[in-house]
Amino acid sequence: MYPDAQAILAASGSFITRFLGLAPYLLAICLLPLVLVPMGVCFLLSRRISETLHAARMADVYRAMAAPKDAPEGTPAGQRIFFCPGQGHGLMPGDLVEVLDERGKDVVSTAEVFEIVRKDVQAIMHGGAKVRPGALVRLPQTH
Repeated sequence: MYPDAQAILAASGSFITRFLGLAPYLLAICLLPLVLVPMGVCFLLSRRISETLHAARMADVYRAMAAPKDAPEGTPAGQRIFFCPGQGHGLMPGDLVEVLDERGKDVVSTAEVFEIVRKDVQAIMHGGAKVRPGALVRLPQTH
């Protein structure tokens, strides 16, 4: 038996219960909005950015990787970039797209569309240019 409530709290196996006097699950539920609200705002903001880029016929590079060393013969050499241009982009393998810096101001290079899988596009950079995720791609006008 414990002499009082303070002794029960002091004997608790939970750090949070010992020092704050709260059950850990209650504290987690109380702090949940502090996590969910910023996540929701970030989600909505990223969707708005994507919609704005798609309206301007642009997309952001979400993945950039070096050319595979074991690529089949006849595969063009160059850095691979991946982007999602949105619905109705009209791109076909062999089309050229402009690759811009992260601010969308300067043209870094061009890239050739290599593969389209559902809404994701893989393109190969020309001229040995290299970019990082976050660079922008300007789509050509529709065919």
